[in-house]
Amino acid sequence: MITPVAEINGASNANMKAAVEKPLDRDAFLKLLITQLRYQDPLRPMEDKEFIAQLAQFSSLEQMQNMNKSLEAFLQNQTAFQAIGLIGHVVEGIDPRGGEKVNGVVKSIRFDGSTILLKVNDRELPLGAISLVQ
Repeated sequence: MITPVAEINGASNANMKAAVEKPLDRDAFLKLLITQLRYQDPLRPMEDKEFIAQLAQFSSLEQMQNMNKSLEAFLQNQTAFQAIGLIGHVVEGIDPRGGEKVNGVVKSIRFDGSTILLKVNDRELPLGAISLVQ
């Protein structure tokens, strides 16, 4: 009978699953790379091309993550500017709390976390609940 490696090291399936699902961040990648270099076969060391390729892949991944964060911030700002542009306009929408149709002039907007609320006829409607702008 062969004993699984996880049992020898005392790791449970839950711990292994949690470790697998955890995203690989910059520190984890660098630790993995240092460990790989430390325990490489001295008779067959990692070629510098492989090392440079791994660093380039990681750098590319990090740049993509930074670009994604910037794009998300840009989209949030774009939505905020869209809501600001509705002030003074007549809008129509459905109040999600009561399901009633609301029609009126947008008097102000309010940011509640990531939700943008428009003040229409003394009611606050989420921007996504607006169906018509006049």
